[in-house]
Amino acid sequence: MPIDARKDEVAPKSDCLIPILVLEELAISDRPMSVTDMSKSLGISTTILHSYCDELEAQENIQTFGSKNTFVFGRRLVTLSTHALSHAQN
Repeated sequence: MPIDARKDEVAPKSDCLIPILVLEELAISDRPMSVTDMSKSLGISTTILHSYCDELEAQENIQTFGSKNTFVFGRRLVTLSTHALSHAQN
């Protein structure tokens, strides 16, 4: 899939793509996103998204913001992104 392709251009959502779709939603959003907002945008139930968000949070890829159901990028993902960008310029 090209880097600029949107999630609706991707084949039907398989379970292994859900964490990537969650991270994509956070990346393109101009604000922290709630599980409910992601559910509406992605067409995935909040019950399913909660379990993926919990795991992404446990791995520090996302973190809560304000409430336990609203998320932003976490420390681990920010560090990884910064590292990748610094090497991409070389």
